[in-house]
Amino acid sequence: MGVAARRFLSRRRWGNFGLLLVLTLRPAVQLQPSLSVSEPNTQAFPTISLRIGVSDEAGRRIPGLRAENFRILEDDRPVDDLVVEEVLVGTRQVYVINTAPGLGVRDSHGRTRFDYAKDELLDYWRDPDNSLIGVDDLSLLTADGLLIQHSSSAAELAAVLDQMEPTFEGSISGFDLLLLALDFSDDPLEAEALPSSLVFMTPLIETPRDLPLANAISRASDSATAIYPVLFSSPEGLDLPEVETLKELAASTGGQFLAFDPDGGIEAIADRILNQRYQYEVTFSSRADTSGIHLLQIQVSNDEFESSSSSVRYEINVQAPEVAFIQPPNEIIRQTDDPEIELEAISPTSFDLQILTTFPDGHVRSIRRSSLLVDEEVVDVRREAPFDRFEWDLTEYRQSGPHILRVLVEDSLGLQAETIKHPVQLVISRPEQGFSALRPALDSVVAVLAVIVAGMVLVIGLTTLVRRAALPEPAAVVRLNPIKRTRLRSAAPPEALLIPLRPAGDPIPLTGVDVVLGRDASLAAIVLDDPSVERMHARLIRQADGDYLLRDQGSVAGSWINYELVPKSGRRLQHGDHIQLGRVEFRFQLPGDRPPREIRISPDEGPPAA
Repeated sequence: MGVAARRFLSRRRWGNFGLLLVLTLRPAVQLQPSLSVSEPNTQAFPTISLRIGVSDEAGRRIPGLRAENFRILEDDRPVDDLVVEEVLVGTRQVYVINTAPGLGVRDSHGRTRFDYAKDELLDYWRDPDNSLIGVDDLSLLTADGLLIQHSSSAAELAAVLDQMEPTFEGSISGFDLLLLALDFSDDPLEAEALPSSLVFMTPLIETPRDLPLANAISRASDSATAIYPVLFSSPEGLDLPEVETLKELAASTGGQFLAFDPDGGIEAIADRILNQRYQYEVTFSSRADTSGIHLLQIQVSNDEFESSSSSVRYEINVQAPEVAFIQPPNEIIRQTDDPEIELEAISPTSFDLQILTTFPDGHVRSIRRSSLLVDEEVVDVRREAPFDRFEWDLTEYRQSGPHILRVLVEDSLGLQAETIKHPVQLVISRPEQGFSALRPALDSVVAVLAVIVAGMVLVIGLTTLVRRAALPEPAAVVRLNPIKRTRLRSAAPPEALLIPLRPAGDPIPLTGVDVVLGRDASLAAIVLDDPSVERMHARLIRQADGDYLLRDQGSVAGSWINYELVPKSGRRLQHGDHIQLGRVEFRFQLPGDRPPREIRISPDEGPPAA
């Protein structure tokens, strides 16, 4: 080990001992630590995480803080359930050696100022505590050119610097070199930004007339880079105005100015940089339930200090969830052949229902509560998982009749959603008792007549089938679901119409409901009997402003408006729009006399041939 290395390690041991002694003997005074806060990570929203660096007045990291030492205000409201963990995040370090002529000045021993700078960095990088591989992002730049860019090994920097022979020609000015080095601090290499530092080893440089100091400070602030100027100069040079420029550069960026002394080296700023390797990762559940910009403020305190950060912004898109039934029944039949069985015991005594909850904003979150309503009365409430399954108790119903099902869902942010109202016909059937039970025996009197009538009906039916077989089968059939017909046809005037074009048919009135179009009668209000149509092909959704939105439901053929494919988010309809679902075509029409819409098709556009 060289003399410089032994000096560096010895100085480091005494420095650590002195720091321990100061921490042990210092009085309990009110400190003013500084906080560095990263940009909030919202990828797992509503869970938000951010990294916080806490340093004392000397720039040393304050370790050992726990969750009770942190307080976060989100839009001026305190958040609960903070999770705090001290983690090794690493740092981004950019080393700049201004190999201008002033760094080639030799001392009485024949050593240049560059030799001292090089030995300090080599000893620093060869210290095992400082050269953890894969932790830091390191770059080395000189006035003679770029040596290393974004390396994870300090030993690699040391090997390159050890072989360097500077020219001391000063082909680039010191401030231009500094601005070039700030580009490496601003490179977006990490998913989460690392604490960034720039060590600027330089002789005295003349302040140019255009004063790029403000530009350098602005660039450093944008990348949250602390600048540490290390000045190599004679004692007389420390009183020159150029030194004040370097001091202002350090103070404005959160760094530290250092006049190089061979006995002290760069340990003072090296400790500050390495202290940033560990930060506090704070995670919490956001309560933001609206889209837009939200503000966070971090407060850190213990028995000796209290400090607050400036406001930190984040922007988020938040929408209410969407919920729908999964294959709900149109009819439930409860029947038995045993006339002695009680009504409440007739099978099935209950029916299981399932829903699907999706989050159109892309932020999947937990459900707080879900409720099943039958005829607007709550019959089943879920306050814990599973929130997507319900049991409808049928034992309370004494007679057949229609019922309306609906589900309400509330997510962890308090946003609510509900399914469309789904009608179900409940049928209760069991053998009749008393005189009515003798009716099968009496019916035997007319059994012969029944056989004759059945034969005649069979002959007529076969004749009809033969005639129908001779006719061409239509390509598609459009019909209304009889159970959902009342939802489409009401006494109120229609808000819009669907005019069947292929196949032609009577206009279908729309009265402001969420209408499903598809081949499956258990899912669709408008049933399209055609193999080119999916079971649940598309939905017509009335908007708050009265317009209708057509949204495809993941069909293979897609949904088309005016021969253009409807995007996943849907498309608003206008009067006269042409709609195509597989081989079925409609014309969307608003009430009143309106001119037909002109639709033009370029030769290479339009839906695929059905």
